[in-house]
Amino acid sequence: MLGSFTHGLPQLVLPVVPPGAATEESIADAVNRLLEESSFRTDACRLRDEIAAMPSPAEVVTKLAILLHS
Repeated sequence: MLGSFTHGLPQLVLPVVPPGAATEESIADAVNRLLEESSFRTDACRLRDEIAAMPSPAEVVTKLAILLHS
């Protein structure tokens, strides 16, 4: 999931639903909507940019170590 986020790719997540609730047709409709509506790609790219702006794990550890020894 995070891999697709870091590449700006929208995702279709299927929740656990009762048998028969998610039909082939409803899943196909959701996939088509995901591919056709640009807002999903736009939001995925925004999330990608937010993730890219976050400090690396090494930077976080360094800052935490400094805070702990202050």
